[in-house]
Amino acid sequence: MKVIVLLLAASLTACAAQPARDVQAVQVVDKAVAVSCVQNPPPSPRFRTDSELKAMTDYDVVITLLAERIQREIYQSELEAALVACK
Repeated sequence: MKVIVLLLAASLTACAAQPARDVQAVQVVDKAVAVSCVQNPPPSPRFRTDSELKAMTDYDVVITLLAERIQREIYQSELEAALVACK
């Protein structure tokens, strides 16, 4: 019985002893992080597929291609304006 009491007492004293903790100070590191400067890029226009163009008449194809060219030029100028704003 004394042995059990001694073992319990020894185990309780082992729990009471706290190991030394490795405490590290907080370090602030100044490092540049790459961030995109374009927050809201313009939405890309939808262009017709080849199968959609093949289903059209010649006149409709020419009109559609002209309209898509104008859309692309507007989209391109919006993208260039967003990139110029980054500089």
